[in-house]
Amino acid sequence: RTQSHIHRGKTMKRHFYVLLILVIGLFSLSSGAVLAQDNTLIVATSLDDVITLDPGRSFETTNLTIQHATYDTLLEIRADDLNTIVPGAADSYEVSEDGLVYTFKLRPGITFASGNPLTAEDVRWSWTRLKNIKGNPSFYADQIASIEAVDDLTLKVTLTVKYPAFATIVTAPALSILDSVLVKENGGTDAADADVT
Repeated sequence: RTQSHIHRGKTMKRHFYVLLILVIGLFSLSSGAVLAQDNTLIVATSLDDVITLDPGRSFETTNLTIQHATYDTLLEIRADDLNTIVPGAADSYEVSEDGLVYTFKLRPGITFASGNPLTAEDVRWSWTRLKNIKGNPSFYADQIASIEAVDDLTLKVTLTVKYPAFATIVTAPALSILDSVLVKENGGTDAADADVT
């Protein structure tokens, strides 16, 4: 290559990096991102994408963050260790040898803000409602064949096929546990026509 080609290539590369830095800078300003002095990235977001705070219907960004802070799921993945699934509202769970049946044991003594106790029936109702709403996040429940509240603290979930990712799916905000008593008192349902209520 000639000297002019090499010089032109370096110039184009430099222009690319300058453009990239400008784009990142503009993004940071428009989203409210700030790099603090201790190398902590602080991001302020708009609530423009919050269409609903109903876990069975929402699949945007900000509402998922809010749901993580306001609802329990049976299992969790925490920010300090993204590789490990840990107990949430469930103390433990077991998977059958064929990989089709998940049995969750709930922690006793959990109550909703209403004072109602959190039970396996609340989980069954919430997940059935999610499946029947047929909203954006309902695909999380596609592999669920049946859900049974065996007793107040035991939930049995049978899948249609072996699905090793299911424990991870359980951590999603869409599978949050609703206070079924309170939601039903306000017109909510887990029936097949849940999408129209």
